[in-house]
Amino acid sequence: MLDSIKSSVGRLLALVVIVATCWGCGVSPLVVSMADVNRNGWSEQVDVCYDNRDTSSLYDMSIALRVGNRFQAKELPLHVVFVTPDSLRYEERVVLPVKAAPLQDDSRRVEILVPYRRDVRLASRGIYGVSITPECSVVGIEAIGVVFENR
Repeated sequence: MLDSIKSSVGRLLALVVIVATCWGCGVSPLVVSMADVNRNGWSEQVDVCYDNRDTSSLYDMSIALRVGNRFQAKELPLHVVFVTPDSLRYEERVVLPVKAAPLQDDSRRVEILVPYRRDVRLASRGIYGVSITPECSVVGIEAIGVVFENR
């Protein structure tokens, strides 16, 4: 339990440092924002962020998954919370279909992009927060995140 707390605090601290460094340099954080999860059973909330500087473009958003050979799910029920820079909150439950070829080698990992939202306009400049929580424990996912693709 203590290791889990230390790991979560470490990830949060790393994310804060990355965002602060990027913001201070005038560079937008990565278009792909991911966080590691417990591959033996991911069940906790994951928080990622995106620093939006362009309010006129449309974005396609996808859920990015890094999975190992133990991942067997065909669909992924998630609770997603989207928070805008001015603190507006949008919450929803989604069930995403996941297509992953079985991995034979224990050391292999694959990244999967699952479409989430298309033609999204991020109307405010600033940090958008996205929290993702699985509806039930999922084995085999090693990292999850959100891809913001400028169209």
